[in-house]
Amino acid sequence: MINTEKSSKEMIFKFHNKVRKDVLKGVLSDQPKAKKMPKLKWNQLLAEKAKDHVKKCILDSGNLGDLYVGKFDSVGQTVAEHTTIQNILDTWLEEKNDYNFEKNTCEEECGNYKQIVWANTTDIGCASNKCGNRYMVVCNYAPGADDERPYEKDS
Repeated sequence: MINTEKSSKEMIFKFHNKVRKDVLKGVLSDQPKAKKMPKLKWNQLLAEKAKDHVKKCILDSGNLGDLYVGKFDSVGQTVAEHTTIQNILDTWLEEKNDYNFEKNTCEEECGNYKQIVWANTTDIGCASNKCGNRYMVVCNYAPGADDERPYEKDS
């Protein structure tokens, strides 16, 4: 069953904007304060593409070339599964512990965290689905992140 419930959408959307706000305020542990970090806008087209992905219950990134929408020249994506949607969000946030901002390097996985706090991202669309006894969440972001630092540090 594809989870399009308002509560799941709101939880995922609020999580992203809270993390971004925390980086902007400089209250996210072990990460520097951002000079700018715009609030994300919900993009229904990105959400529809995420919904198409999660309904397959296949845990892999989609073809990002198929995700380009409207005015955006790049789209990023986060994909995960866990026993609850909250566990997925917590896992993405925990990736900050593997990210060294000064060196712009990851000890382990940190690409999901970097995408969440990518300052140039303005739009997001996500979907979740119950796949067996686990939940799957896909979020699409525009514009997408690249290999640079996710934001400019505030001085």
